[in-house]
Amino acid sequence: IWRLRGGVAGMKWGRMKWNLESIRPRASGRTGEQRAAARVRLVYFIGVCFLLQGLYWGLLRPILTAPRGDFESIAVADASVAVLSAPDDAALAAADFHAQELPFDECCDAAGYRAVRMHFRLMQVPSEGLGIYPFVGADNYRLSVNGSIIYSEGRLTTDGITYDGNVRRVFRVPQGVLKARDNTIEFVLSRDPAIPQFSLAPPLLGNYAKLQSALAGRLFWLNDWFTVSITIGVAISLFSLIVLWRSRQRAEVLWAFLLIAGWTAKLAYYQWTDPPVSGETRLLLLYAFVNFIPVAWFNFANVGNLAWRRPLMVASLLSYATTLGVNAAILHWDLWDGADTIDRVSMLYSAVLAIMAIGAFSVSLFRRREGHVWQHAFFLLCLSLIVVDSIAEIMLADFGHNVNTSMPFLIVGFVAAFLAGNVRLFQSSAQLNTLLSQQLSERTAELEQAHRREQGLVRIRAHHEERRRILRDMHDGLGSQLMSMLLAARRGEAKPEAVADGLQSVVDEMRLMVDSMDSVGESLLAALTLFRDRVAPRVEAAGFQFDWKNGFGDEFPDYGPRPTLQIFRILQEAVVNAMKHSGGKVISVVVGSQPAHPRLPRISVIDNGTGIADGAGRGRGLSNMRSRAKSFGATIDWVATGRGTEVVLDLPAPPELEISP
Repeated sequence: IWRLRGGVAGMKWGRMKWNLESIRPRASGRTGEQRAAARVRLVYFIGVCFLLQGLYWGLLRPILTAPRGDFESIAVADASVAVLSAPDDAALAAADFHAQELPFDECCDAAGYRAVRMHFRLMQVPSEGLGIYPFVGADNYRLSVNGSIIYSEGRLTTDGITYDGNVRRVFRVPQGVLKARDNTIEFVLSRDPAIPQFSLAPPLLGNYAKLQSALAGRLFWLNDWFTVSITIGVAISLFSLIVLWRSRQRAEVLWAFLLIAGWTAKLAYYQWTDPPVSGETRLLLLYAFVNFIPVAWFNFANVGNLAWRRPLMVASLLSYATTLGVNAAILHWDLWDGADTIDRVSMLYSAVLAIMAIGAFSVSLFRRREGHVWQHAFFLLCLSLIVVDSIAEIMLADFGHNVNTSMPFLIVGFVAAFLAGNVRLFQSSAQLNTLLSQQLSERTAELEQAHRREQGLVRIRAHHEERRRILRDMHDGLGSQLMSMLLAARRGEAKPEAVADGLQSVVDEMRLMVDSMDSVGESLLAALTLFRDRVAPRVEAAGFQFDWKNGFGDEFPDYGPRPTLQIFRILQEAVVNAMKHSGGKVISVVVGSQPAHPRLPRISVIDNGTGIADGAGRGRGLSNMRSRAKSFGATIDWVATGRGTEVVLDLPAPPELEISP
């Protein structure tokens, strides 16, 4: 028993070992050369990623952040803050100010209105006035100097507030507003309940021209650059729609379009100063755009994963909808820290989706080997900036807002990378089309030559078959007739009339055989013309009247050489039979249309003789005619008209031709 158990165990272990060994090559799946190529591809990919990251952080970001130039600002002092009941002069006059160090930052206590007052001194009033550049964190604000309004746009009241607080501009303070020695700057700040947070830093104050020059680059990136970004986003979104309409890769182009449209909508949000929605709805709309961008990235990266594309797309959209619902609940019931919690949740969600998109791109690049290295490296740069911005927002660090400021470069680079990844496909398609066109031309020429050879072979084959048939007819027909006449003559039983009739039959049969050796052409019209020219003199020489009627015209279907030869032979035999057996005086050939099929021809051979006997259809001549008609799909019949016999031949439609070998 122990040995038996050991043997069974050994058999099981051997079977399992064999299975493992058989699985191991499939688990590795790649040869040594393929693994070496994959390592080279990985090193190349990492190098490209480092290069693009270095170009962005070392070159592009310093340009986009554009620090202000050297400028000596007039210091402000004695700052104080007050809570206002309304954003008007009466509330400002009754406000209770208390001292406040700048920068001033108040978060999450209550929305509404704040007033910030500060002072600065001038030894003398400059003739060109001053310039002031404020740093304000509020939905909207009003700026006054010595009681004169310098800036006030839109509405400050929270029940109909406009969002002009994002204005970034150097304001001019006229000479007439300023005073020697003490001057007062007042800010009236307004916030709706969605984000109850106020902030204010000391403004830059000094010579207007110098301040404008020092901040020119920064103001361009903060203002005009947003307009340029939105314009580029809209243009490329429209381009993506056109590509989507014409493309067969609809899933990939669709998510690319949604990605660019989401980016553009997020930037347009900041320029939307007077939306017809409440502050809460506006805030939720912002985070809807913010969270949708990584969702679009993830699905764009996951397009090539055919097995999991749809489940992952559904899962990502469900998670997106869940995040929006959680944000709405937090904001509506003011849970935890309200807007700050929404911001952290959204940033965390964006970072997670962006990291998953990076993983999807990596899988497509190395496992499925789809896409170009530079294309994927640029995509990973875009996704890494989303991760950096999300982490910076969560940690309240000062290295965020990369996606917003670099959006035009990212969008243009994204489209360039997407197209570059498909350039090889386009080039391959063009080369393939050229190759296919060349091969098609060569194949067409070969087919034309083969068709000509086939036509020649068909004609030769038809003539060979006709010769074999003639040999059989000579042996069975002429041979038997001549042998009968020879035997009758030797016995002394040959009568002159019988010999004359027999010789006439032999002559007619010989003429039919001689005609069979000539070509009748490839068209039915040519064959019918040749038939009429040959038969008419012989019929009239035999004492018959010959009538020819063509009611069909000249546009006959194309039957080819073999069926045309068979039609010619059937008509020959029908006319010869009429001359031999009808006993009439007139033979007519009528070419017309079939009653049921007007576009198909019917050919009739009619005599005015004694009519067809009941046994018609038996015999070698009529059997040959039936066999010929059947060989190409035609039908033939013999009809007794009461004044003779009519042979009716109905020709088939060319696609139905089935010519027997």
